[in-house]
Amino acid sequence: MLVNLLPTNQKVYGIMKYIRHILAFFFGNSTGADCYNANASDKDNYSHCMDSAKKGNAVAQYLLGVMYDQGKGIPQDDKQAVEWFRKAATQGFAQAQFNLGLMYDQGKGVTQDDKQAVEWFRKSAKQGDAGAQFLLGLMYGQGKGVTQDDKTAAKWFGKAAKQGVAEAQTNLADMYAKGQGVTQDNKQAVNWFRKAAKQGYSEAQFELGSMYLEGQGVTKDDKKAVDLFSKAAKQGLLDAHYALGCLYGAGQGVIQSHEIAHMFFSIVAEGGDINAKEQEDLIAKKMTPAQIEQAQTLAQEWIAQYK
Repeated sequence: MLVNLLPTNQKVYGIMKYIRHILAFFFGNSTGADCYNANASDKDNYSHCMDSAKKGNAVAQYLLGVMYDQGKGIPQDDKQAVEWFRKAATQGFAQAQFNLGLMYDQGKGVTQDDKQAVEWFRKSAKQGDAGAQFLLGLMYGQGKGVTQDDKTAAKWFGKAAKQGVAEAQTNLADMYAKGQGVTQDNKQAVNWFRKAAKQGYSEAQFELGSMYLEGQGVTKDDKKAVDLFSKAAKQGLLDAHYALGCLYGAGQGVIQSHEIAHMFFSIVAEGGDINAKEQEDLIAKKMTPAQIEQAQTLAQEWIAQYK
């Protein structure tokens, strides 16, 4: 690959965005929740769901947990969120089990406990919850709350990936690329990176671009690599900025442009990246003051548009 990633940090960040979507899911998709009315106020929904929850309605209990988690209609309260998630989870409600596991994972409203997180993720995952399947794979991959096991991690990533979770598809692809928990297979890696990239997932776009750049699992194609790196860079992925700086500096897959290369390196260097700063300084030696000024203007325009 052109640039080494920090895959754990990136993939955890990706799933956190996904988790927040899950926590909010029922507010836009409240099928089965008679207590919830999208046109009603948060306070009215809270009152109606409390009535249903006290009668044992698992969906209403779950919704109360979400309301407490997000402070909708009631002051935000992690402990109350845990209490209502637990009531619904105990009744077998998969999304409540997922969220209860998440609360244990993050130590929100409860003492942080990886083993409890795994237990609740597993219950939810076995019912087919894609987010829980992904996080269970992550727990096995990192050895959190369970003995580290790449094969089991790949199994759960695979289940979530088949349900369309881009983060899971990216992790599974990465495992195929490295032969980690599965037989090494660049074509399978490309297949799963492509699925996630088509969903707009920047890390997958970057990884797929790297596969095209190196000709791994696909015919080498520098122009496709540039296109994919550009898509990822427009979403703010700094590794993609760095890669584009390298390619524009070398004229690989694009017309060589020191100004554009300088622009990309300077954006990455702004975040404290030493390598990017070195590349920025090296390419500046090949440029006139006017060209450097132009590069700085391009960087400002890029940041204004895409950051």
